[in-house]
Amino acid sequence: MIKLINTIVEENADGKSLPIQKPKASLEFINRKQLEIVRKKLQKKIDLLENEKSVKKEVFEPDDKLIQFASDFHHINESLSDFDFIAAHDLIEPLRKISSFSSRLQDIYGDDLDERQQNYLSIIDKSSLKMKRYIDDLAHFAQNAKAELEYEDVSLHEVISKVIGTFYSEIYKSKAQITVECPDVVASDKLQLEELFGHIIANSLCFNKENSPPVINIASQKSKEGFIEVSFKDSGIGFYEKYLGKIFKPFQRLEGHHSDERSGMGLAVCKLIVERLGGSITAKSSPNNGAIFTVRLPSQPECI
Repeated sequence: MIKLINTIVEENADGKSLPIQKPKASLEFINRKQLEIVRKKLQKKIDLLENEKSVKKEVFEPDDKLIQFASDFHHINESLSDFDFIAAHDLIEPLRKISSFSSRLQDIYGDDLDERQQNYLSIIDKSSLKMKRYIDDLAHFAQNAKAELEYEDVSLHEVISKVIGTFYSEIYKSKAQITVECPDVVASDKLQLEELFGHIIANSLCFNKENSPPVINIASQKSKEGFIEVSFKDSGIGFYEKYLGKIFKPFQRLEGHHSDERSGMGLAVCKLIVERLGGSITAKSSPNNGAIFTVRLPSQPECI
């Protein structure tokens, strides 16, 4: 239907007035109006398509910084692989020779050496063994940094119970008391969790108070942010919280902890593992009041 826009009045032969329509002008007006509507709709579609194109470009065409980051990450993995080889061959071999020749000197000349000379050989032997342990732990750290993660549903109670079983001898000797209340299931890498929890439990068993059986309480709970929080509370010697920035770094050992024969890599490995799993680890403590280590793990990592 064409709406009447303009009309004129003319008289017919009988003298009656008749309205005369001008559809051409009306059509032109409507056509212009419709064309304007169509033009606006097309412009909106064009703007929308350009916006989608821009978004896709940002998503699928990474910028220089992202490309550089990926390249750096690749080089880091290559460096870690190189370090595994170097640690296994170039660094360990000289230590083996030092230890071997030290033992030979002891066997051949042991009876002729005085107490001071015996002490020198003992220091050489202990130092070479200690250095080997450091290199082994650092190589293990590098292996964890590039290990491929395999996600599955993991019962925290089962994996923690399995880890505790590996410390049977230490628990029996120290008469340690360990309670586990971890009903939660988390989608994670089982082997990495075993190592993570193993280092924390070993830490609690090692740094206990003298002549006092260790008490360790392990519990889990769900957080509002979608994380599973696993806390390890012990009754050990504790530490000053001013050292929190230090304890998770490689080869860092606190005052009062130097009698331990370990290298100081345990908590550094914990931090590495938990961050690769998309979580975090924190600690609270004070001297002679034990410590609480809290591990936060995503219940369902984004990669699944």
